Amino acid sequence: MVELHAEVLLEHAAHVPLLVHSPGRFRARRVASPVSLADLAPTIADFGRPGLSERLAVEVDGRSLL
Repeated sequence: MVELHAEVLLEHAAHVPLLVHSPGRFRARRVASPVSLADLAPTIADFGRPGLSERLAVEVDGRSLL
């Protein structure tokens, strides 16, 4: 008989790096403050067009990491 064990992975327990490569635009750096998945949308928006996250049509909970 096989026992199945389920573990809950809490967001604050997962440490997954976000790597962005853009030669000539950004220097390598580490963000010291905690970030969440909510920060991805504003970060991607600003990556495509700087300052766009502040002008999004809908309000987002996250913040741009750029």
